[in-house]
Amino acid sequence: MRGFTFDYTPSDKFDRPDEEVARNGSVYDRSTLARHENLSREVFLILADTDEYDVYSSLAMNYTTPPDILDRIVERFPELRGFAATNPSASADLMRTAPLAEHIAQSIVNFLNQVEATDAERRELMKRYYKLQPPGGPLLGDVWADIRPE
Repeated sequence: MRGFTFDYTPSDKFDRPDEEVARNGSVYDRSTLARHENLSREVFLILADTDEYDVYSSLAMNYTTPPDILDRIVERFPELRGFAATNPSASADLMRTAPLAEHIAQSIVNFLNQVEATDAERRELMKRYYKLQPPGGPLLGDVWADIRPE
């Protein structure tokens, strides 16, 4: 599962401000907007309030979606966990719930930064990560608990 973002200016797609598209656009327009990477916090919040699967799916795969929005997505649509939990912007707690092999390297680096991993812990997790083949495998949280028992 890989996410995506599109860098753009509002005039590239829409003839009105992002906030208006987020509030009043069609589901298609809101879903398209939710894939863009230079959205304001306000636009992310408006889109997260739509409660529309297509919009939430786009947000789950957008690498710039804030962690709290990703958590909200998983609460509302648990079937989107695979996308949200492997998103490099996800919280460490959410990342733990996805198989290690499903993550991209950047999400692992972000996880390691969030948990303030030591150099030895970083090397060990990355060694295990590069040995795995997607899909499936052990959860990141289980592998991490083996590296850093708490």
